[in-house]
Amino acid sequence: MYPRYRSKSGYYIDDDDIDSYGVDHKNFSTRDELEYQMARQEKENEFANQNNINKEIEPKYWETAQEGKQVFNNVVNEEGNTSPENQNIYDYANSAIKGGMNLVKNYLPIRNMNATDKYKHALMNCQASQYGKGGADMVNLASNIKETYDIVKGINSIDSSQGDQYANKIGRLMGTKYPNEDCDELIKRYIKKFW
Repeated sequence: MYPRYRSKSGYYIDDDDIDSYGVDHKNFSTRDELEYQMARQEKENEFANQNNINKEIEPKYWETAQEGKQVFNNVVNEEGNTSPENQNIYDYANSAIKGGMNLVKNYLPIRNMNATDKYKHALMNCQASQYGKGGADMVNLASNIKETYDIVKGINSIDSSQGDQYANKIGRLMGTKYPNEDCDELIKRYIKKFW
C-alpha cells in the first residue's frame, strides 16, 4: 500500500525484515530498533560528511566583486563563517605584532612570487590571521589601506578592489579556522594559484 522507505544512502528493510546491510530485524525490540536506527543514521551521516570533505573542489579566479562574492559564499558554505576568538589585551597585542611582522616580512616575497593576484591576497591574509584576532585585525587594516590607496591612485577600480577584498576575506577565514595548517594548501583549494 505504501512505498518502502529508502534512505538517501539506499538503506531499506525488506518484507522479510532483513535490511539492505543484511541485518535481521525479526527479534528486535522497539528499543533495539531505535538504537540500531540511530547508530545507522549516525554512521551514514559521518560517511556523507567525509565524502563532502574529500570531494574535489575546483579552485576559482575572478576579476569582479560579484564573482568574488560568489567564491567567498562557496567557501563559507564549505567551511562555515569562522570568526577569530576574542583575546585578552596581552594576547591580542602579541598576535597583532606577530601578524604585522609576518605581513611585513612576507609582503615582497609573496608579491613577487609567480602566482595569481587573488591567491597572493588570500595567502598574506591567511598567514597573518593564524596568529589570532590581533593578527586578523592587523592584516584587515593593512588590506583596507592598500585597497583604498590603489583606488585613489587609479591602480584598481572600485569593483576590482572589492574583488581583491573577497580574496582577503577568504584568507582571513581560512587562517582563523586553521591556525596550524599550511596556508598554501588551504588557499589553493579555493583559489587558483597559477593560470
